[in-house]
Amino acid sequence: LLDHFGGGTLRPEDAPDARRHYRYWMHYAEGTAMPDLVMRIVFNELPEQAPWPVSSLIGLVGDAIDAEYIQPRIERHLDFWEEALADRDYFTSDAFSAADIQMSVPVGMALAGPSNNAYRRSRRWFERIRRRSAFEAACERIGELSPLVPDT
Repeated sequence: LLDHFGGGTLRPEDAPDARRHYRYWMHYAEGTAMPDLVMRIVFNELPEQAPWPVSSLIGLVGDAIDAEYIQPRIERHLDFWEEALADRDYFTSDAFSAADIQMSVPVGMALAGPSNNAYRRSRRWFERIRRRSAFEAACERIGELSPLVPDT
């Protein structure tokens, strides 16, 4: 939509590095980060959906998969985000963009997971996003986001 109708301040126009980062993070959010986070949701829901005789076993298997496979992958994402935010305030540059909107869901979901309190830059970035009036208005319109918004 931004490419077709114009991005205004949500899409960097001038700086080639910022534009490259913008494109990267726009696609990374959905194509790279979200599959691991959706996998966590699926494995967390499996015991609830399974028949009683096997639900406990499925829960144990899901917990093991999360601990050994999913959580380490999410931590690699968080480490990567920490590095990306080391020298800039937002994912694209020091200016807020649509890439930050796109990244708000995976970052929020990852920070809400177990033992992800150590990611200072990502948490600070997410808090900056949450304080935006547009974010607050969106939350009011769509309702409770508790699975996506970490306790701070």
